[in-house]
Amino acid sequence: MMDTLAERLKFARKSKSISQAEIANLIEGLSQSAYSQLESGLVKSSSKIVELANLFGVSPTWLATGQGDMYQQNDIFTFKNANSQITHYPSATITQKESISLPFLFGQEDDLEDCFTTLVIGDDMNPVLGHLSTVVVDKRKAPLPIVNGMIYAIVYHDRILCRYLRQNINNTIQIYSELDKQGDTLPADEFFNRYQIMGGVIYHIQSHQWQ
Repeated sequence: MMDTLAERLKFARKSKSISQAEIANLIEGLSQSAYSQLESGLVKSSSKIVELANLFGVSPTWLATGQGDMYQQNDIFTFKNANSQITHYPSATITQKESISLPFLFGQEDDLEDCFTTLVIGDDMNPVLGHLSTVVVDKRKAPLPIVNGMIYAIVYHDRILCRYLRQNINNTIQIYSELDKQGDTLPADEFFNRYQIMGGVIYHIQSHQWQ
């Protein structure tokens, strides 16, 4: 049983036969020394969890928390009911909402009631989430505690943004992106006065816009 992030990282890395030195070359901003501290347990969290999970071909949720299946269940999208409806925010604002039919289900049809889809506007999360990519957000992942280093859909002035969140032990919350790794760190009450957490990003359909 792999109870720690360090154990899960080591197992996932060895399963893909990737060396620590190769990871440093493949993931920008993560040195071999920094990764070694993660795998040895000296450091307990990282903003690179999603990128590490993608590199290892495992679920980001499993890698970060140990919960759920280790591998992404791509076959979860089964063509069982082409009339399934899910809430969609087409302009990435909460002021415009519609229901769309999807030719796939998340295992069970009633799971769709806890999810919605929206577009990513801008390149703040590029290359993880490109401009006009579609994300599926699970509203059940909105309540605290925040899973550090995971991507959340948050509302700011009616706009839906996809951002990394980190909950610190001094009761502050950091919000950051691929474009701005430092981001902003706010007291929790100020954060929730400014933002609303709608849920956690669980899947995305990447878009590569040429214009």
